[in-house]
Amino acid sequence: MRMRTWRSALVLIALVFSACSEAPKLGEVPACGSSCLVSFARTGGFASGFDTLVVNTDGSVTRFTQRTVTHGTAPPDAMSQLRMLLASDDFRKLEASYSGGSVRDGVAYTIQTSAGKRIVASGGYPEVLKQVISACEAVLFSRP
Repeated sequence: MRMRTWRSALVLIALVFSACSEAPKLGEVPACGSSCLVSFARTGGFASGFDTLVVNTDGSVTRFTQRTVTHGTAPPDAMSQLRMLLASDDFRKLEASYSGGSVRDGVAYTIQTSAGKRIVASGGYPEVLKQVISACEAVLFSRP
């Protein structure tokens, strides 16, 4: 009986470690495939945090934080706003990198879309990028 308990415990530990390996590494943004609307990573800040968000076109969401991985659904209004912003001419015209200016708590953002657009921003970015960041953060911090 004890051997079976130990074996079960080892299998459980292996499953936990394999599930943890799915989370992206610090500063890494998951690839945004055809079913993905946007991948978003937020690093740095007051507590040196790292949060990653993957929003799929169907509204399903995966959130990776320093401690957890959660799945849920994005609020419909946030999905509408993200779709509108990501499809806008202003977003398509954005450069690949923005830095400088005032940086809010030293936070850096990486945004990747299914269209292959990748933006790294750590300050001094235009209004449409601020709006995309705000919309992604609204989904990131919404209840799963």
